Amino acid sequence: MPVKPQSVPGTLRPTGVNSIPNASIVSLGNAAGALLDLNSISETIGGLTGGGGTGGNVQIGATRTLTIGQASDTTYAGVISRKAAR
Repeated sequence: MPVKPQSVPGTLRPTGVNSIPNASIVSLGNAAGALLDLNSISETIGGLTGGGGTGGNVQIGATRTLTIGQASDTTYAGVISRKAAR
């Protein structure tokens, strides 16, 4: 069962496996500083929505992954980028 979307106005930085329930839809605001920071873990989510030209981006660590179940249609307009390994 999908979990109600949660809007992220700032930085969401999960710290452990399954910090975000796998069925959750993550909604990132189109605002500077809105970021899903996956530099330290891999994550599975149910969907991704929001973002835009001002913000609402996803940053993934060099050796990490983001898996999106995407059971329904949503629109994501932010940037998904990979952080380079040091």
